[in-house]
Amino acid sequence: MKLDNMILLMPEIALIIGAILLLLFSCYSTRPKWGMLSSFAFATVIVATYQLISCFGEVSHYFLNSNFLVYSPYTSYLKITILLGFIGMIAMLPAAALHDKSIVPETLVLMMLSVTGMMLLVSSNNIISLYMALELSSLPLYIMAASKRDDILSSEAGLKYFVLGALASCFFLFGASIVYGFSGSLDFTGINNYYLNTSPDLDAEDTIVPSAFIIGIVFMVAALAFKVSAAPFHMWTPDVYQGSPMFITAFFAVVPKVATLGLMARFLFSAFVDHAEQWSQMISALSVASLLVGALGAIVQHNIKRLLAYSAIGHMGFALIGLLSVDGDGLRGMLMYIAIYMVMSLGAFSCLMMLTKDGEYKEDIRKFAGLATSHPYLAASIAVIMFSMAGIPPLAGFFAKFYVLYAAVKQEWYFLALTAVLASVIAAYYYLYIIKVMYFDEPKERADFDYPIAIRIVAGICVALNIVYVAIPVPLIAAAEAAVASLFLN
Repeated sequence: MKLDNMILLMPEIALIIGAILLLLFSCYSTRPKWGMLSSFAFATVIVATYQLISCFGEVSHYFLNSNFLVYSPYTSYLKITILLGFIGMIAMLPAAALHDKSIVPETLVLMMLSVTGMMLLVSSNNIISLYMALELSSLPLYIMAASKRDDILSSEAGLKYFVLGALASCFFLFGASIVYGFSGSLDFTGINNYYLNTSPDLDAEDTIVPSAFIIGIVFMVAALAFKVSAAPFHMWTPDVYQGSPMFITAFFAVVPKVATLGLMARFLFSAFVDHAEQWSQMISALSVASLLVGALGAIVQHNIKRLLAYSAIGHMGFALIGLLSVDGDGLRGMLMYIAIYMVMSLGAFSCLMMLTKDGEYKEDIRKFAGLATSHPYLAASIAVIMFSMAGIPPLAGFFAKFYVLYAAVKQEWYFLALTAVLASVIAAYYYLYIIKVMYFDEPKERADFDYPIAIRIVAGICVALNIVYVAIPVPLIAAAEAAVASLFLN
């Protein structure tokens, strides 16, 4: 392997080496020293993040004759976002491990391996590297979902996630085999250029695309839609969110969706950009279905994790709107949306992880009654996050939705924009319901919760970012614009 390849792969290499060392340590240690383990993982992630920031402007194709992976501001933006979310999870890990005995040192190893797969996922420039990275990022998630072995809900979550994930992988491979059979290429650019090369006298819109080729695209997009829990491929999400341990559910909500949405954008705009007329109809249908399922499905939920699962489905519907833009505004909005969504999700679950006593989390929303009286700061933090998720100005969630809706209206996707606004109005009901329970319902009993300092810090940072984003939006906008510009150059 060339030295340049080694340098560009340094973030992933650092995480893999860190995971191996942590695994060896856990094998020879009878008692997990969470402070040392989390500090080592934190240092490893900081090294990877520094490497990405220092090389942010570089553009390069590398690994195996420059076909497999790509390095650009777009991939760097997504990788940095993934690592920042992972840093928040590492910060909460020691406190979470004290309350949940299902969290063991191997959990951190699995998380690092999964994050490594996600980082390779967004850099993939070839169907083989994409599939390998997709499986590397997914397999640890299946194990973590079932990590609470004495809980039937956790076992059910792991089994459902694994079976449906395997089905999605089959969809992807079936679609990939069709695309390869027609295009004769596994590289994204080779797939996209195939019909232009065979019909050089025709414009992209005049080329005749076989129906079977479109079927291949549909199967591949459906598999990726499963990974981001977009309706109607969302059936695993509420059960997996509810059955998994709280800390693991937080990881599911915070990190993987950033990687898969970023990969979907790069995949569609690199491999099938000249066939956008075909796949844009599917993306718009996925978006509408996700918006409506997310808005309506959460109304009847009393379990906070199931409610946030449906909320995530709705947010993915918003993010998918950005894929329908052909001038970059929508993609920029999508990149900003997933970054802000990550902060909101991390803030929500960090607050929920403080609602614990003697290792038991309060997941029933009705038990939040009177929280504003007994724990006013915690209730205020949850309220800020809920308002932001509902899209109430001037919080960050409002701007996240504004960016993608602006792009949709600009591209004349009026029905999609109207559906998104309607879904937001419906979704506001259950966000406000949580606030109503905390501030206006009378508690049946006073609950004293544990407030680990690390989780309080993470929650405080997330709440502060949601509040002050209106005053400091420029860095995120500039980073997203640079990322999108590099995507269209590739």
